[in-house]
Amino acid sequence: PGGGHLLACGLANGAVEIWDCVTWTSISSTQLPSRPSALLWRISAMPGAPVALFTSAGESHIYMLVPPAAAGPFGGSVPWEVQRLEAGQGEAGDGMALTLAWHAGLLCSGTNNGVVQVWDSMSYTISARLRHDGAVYSLASCGSLLLVGTPEAVSVWSAGGDGAEWVLLTSAEVHPEQAPTSIVCSPPLPISRTRTAVAVLVGCWDGTMQRWSLEEVE
Repeated sequence: PGGGHLLACGLANGAVEIWDCVTWTSISSTQLPSRPSALLWRISAMPGAPVALFTSAGESHIYMLVPPAAAGPFGGSVPWEVQRLEAGQGEAGDGMALTLAWHAGLLCSGTNNGVVQVWDSMSYTISARLRHDGAVYSLASCGSLLLVGTPEAVSVWSAGGDGAEWVLLTSAEVHPEQAPTSIVCSPPLPISRTRTAVAVLVGCWDGTMQRWSLEEVE
């Protein structure tokens, strides 16, 4: 979801299908070398939308799926075009991309080597790398904060306006059996004149779910 009335589905055979949710018909099917492991829609207000971004299992690349111009804004029945971003460019140790998230207009991708790559969302070049111990299983944007889930901790980062300078605010340790495989945040809610709170739901490796609260000073 996230593409308006379009739905993107990653299949086990390596295909990515685009569905029209009004007519419930598949309007495009594109084959990848391996199974898609994460999928994200580009922000609708940005030029060129709708565009789906996704990773492919076992690879260090991020792919963009773009509707052909000849088929109109939603692709018609023509297969969408695949463009590849070099997720590991300039640093081979970044590893395989596992998860994707938007944060303040920036694209963030987490890898199996513990690196969060921060991309400029217009030029798709890497502007920062945030390093962690352990694979990055999950990412979530919570107001001005970026939450990063690894097998041993959930880390909270804050960025400057250009996304190049980042500060690690805190890191909460977790038991390896409760590694955060997914993180969902609520919009910031005011709790006083100078403070806001964000409700955080963390899905864990052992099948449990935890509810956290983050407070920010305005």
